[in-house]
Amino acid sequence: MAFPIALWASFLRDRGVDVSEIRVSRFDRGEVNDNWRIDSGSDVWVLRHYRLTADAAELNCELAAVDRLAQAGFPTPAPVPAVRVAGEHRLWELVDGRPAALFVFVPGQHPPERDGGYGSMDLELGQDAARLAARMHQILHGQQLPGSRHPTRDPWRQVGAFLTSPLANNDLFSPLIPPLRELHSRLAEIYSVPAPAPQAGLIHNDITPANLLLDTHGQIVAVLDFDDSAQTFLAYDLGSIVSTFGKDQHRRIDLDRIVALVEAYTSVRDLTPGERTLLPDLLAAHAAAQGIHVLGNWLSAGRDIGGPMESHSAQEFLDLVETRSTLRRLT
Repeated sequence: MAFPIALWASFLRDRGVDVSEIRVSRFDRGEVNDNWRIDSGSDVWVLRHYRLTADAAELNCELAAVDRLAQAGFPTPAPVPAVRVAGEHRLWELVDGRPAALFVFVPGQHPPERDGGYGSMDLELGQDAARLAARMHQILHGQQLPGSRHPTRDPWRQVGAFLTSPLANNDLFSPLIPPLRELHSRLAEIYSVPAPAPQAGLIHNDITPANLLLDTHGQIVAVLDFDDSAQTFLAYDLGSIVSTFGKDQHRRIDLDRIVALVEAYTSVRDLTPGERTLLPDLLAAHAAAQGIHVLGNWLSAGRDIGGPMESHSAQEFLDLVETRSTLRRLT
C-alpha cells in the first residue's frame, strides 16, 4: 500500500516535518491502528492513524498523559504537537475522518515472548516493567488530564457488565459465574464510598512484550501503546504485569514470581494498606475481564471452544481466586 503523501502533507508540515524529502515505510504491528515510519534526514517519527473513530475525550486524556510522561523523562515516545497555531498544544487531529497523531521514533526491539506467545518467562524484565509502572503512577499522581477515559475500561465494571448480559447465560461460562459474582460483590464497596482505599489514576492496562521496546543490553527504552489505558485504581496495572510475567512454564500462576513483581513495584511506589489487602481481588478482576473478553471474541468468531480454561486469562482468574488467602499473606 503506497503512502498517500497528498493526504498527509499538511498534517506533517504542521508538526515540522519537511515532506519534500521523507521516506515512508509501514509497520506490520498494530491491531487497531495503521502505523507508518517517517524518515527525513536523521529525524524519524511514527505516524499513527486510528482505524476507528476514537472518542475525543478519551484521546485527549491518553495523549496528554503520554505527553506529560515523556516530558518528565519516562521512556515512552513523545507525541509531536502541531506548531502552526501559536499557543495551541494540539496532539492529534482528524485526517480522512479518523484521528491521527505523530510520535518521536524510539529505536529498539520487542522482547521475545514465550513459546506460543502470550507472556514472558523473563522475570527480571517483568520486575523492570513493574518499576516503570510505579514510576508512571508517581509522575501522573495528582495531575489533571483533559478529557477522560471511558469508565467501561475498568475491569470490575467489565465483569459487572458481563454478569448482566445474555452472554453470561452461555454454558461455556458456567464454571466462572459463581466466583465472578463473589469477586464482583467483594469489590463493590470501593466503587461506592467517597474515598476508596486504593489510589486511583491513569493506568497503562496492557504492559506486555508487544508494548515494550528494549535496547541491545535488554533494558526497556520505551513503553508503547496507551490505547487500553484506563482511569481506575492504580494497583490494577499489576494485573497485566502478573499475567505476562507471573506464570510458570505451564502458564499457571507462580506465587514466588508474583511476590517478586509486587516487590519490584513497591520498591518505587509503596502500596497502601488498603491496596495490599485488595491486591489479590484486583489481580483476579483484571484476569477475569481479560478472560471474558477473549472467550467472547472466540464465540463471536465461531471458534470451537472445549471449555473456558482454553483462555489463559480465565485459568489465571480461577488460580488467583483459589490462592487468594495465600497471596494476601505473601503481599
